[in-house]
Amino acid sequence: MLTALTPLFLAVDFGSQSVRVIIYNKHGDVVLQEQLANFSYLHPQIGLVEQLPDWFYQQLRIACQNMMTKAEKQGIDLREISALGITTMRNTLINLDKEGVALRNAIHWSDNRKATSLPTLQWYWRILFNCLKPVNTILKNMQASAFINYIAEHDQPAWQKTHSLLLLSGYLQYRLTGRLCDSFANIIGFLPFDFKNACWHSPTAWQFQALAVKEHWLPELVAPGTDIGLLAEKSRHQLRLPKNIAVIACAADKACEVLGSGCFRPGQLHISLVSAV
Repeated sequence: MLTALTPLFLAVDFGSQSVRVIIYNKHGDVVLQEQLANFSYLHPQIGLVEQLPDWFYQQLRIACQNMMTKAEKQGIDLREISALGITTMRNTLINLDKEGVALRNAIHWSDNRKATSLPTLQWYWRILFNCLKPVNTILKNMQASAFINYIAEHDQPAWQKTHSLLLLSGYLQYRLTGRLCDSFANIIGFLPFDFKNACWHSPTAWQFQALAVKEHWLPELVAPGTDIGLLAEKSRHQLRLPKNIAVIACAADKACEVLGSGCFRPGQLHISLVSAV
């Protein structure tokens, strides 16, 4: 076990099969870690993969509590933890109402459902895309794969009551801080996101017409490394931290994985062997 060098940092990695909580020192060395593994999900039908949104937060809570117990036994001063960062799996969608309560089960990224009644674009976009047959095929596949289009088609009550639409990263950060905010490096999914400019598309863009998403549902976006806010007092107690700390915006799991492996220069190749297919 490495000697703890202050300050310390708490990192959470929420993947498909496990959640890992790791304490790092200021040199990036692992001081201590805890893992909850062998997750199971809900399968309402063959090919559908869901989970209760609160379940994700509870796994995070349990893993952190176990970690703090370990740390105390090993004499690690938890007061030296100064910040927390979260990376999660991508494209796991959660609808919240105006009170911040989940309206339905979260749809997991590995879910195979497809929407069949697709949003209709304005006539001028339809003419353009019909002239570009390969692009039109990609567009239709994207619309069919977008979980929010499926929800709009098959779960109108939840769609109508949606006030906030979050990916898992944004949801966990919301539960921790109370702020509807996410890193633009976390937006990996079928949402009206402008990857070139790292922001949401304009409401007049065709992406908003292709997806059953309302502009006011989407969270505020910030750059990785931004201080999202302090832990809410309730969350601090649930995670068993002795003091309040900042929650820092990070990035989606694969982006963090690529950077952490040292692959950041042109010409480098990163190969990921996933645990879930």
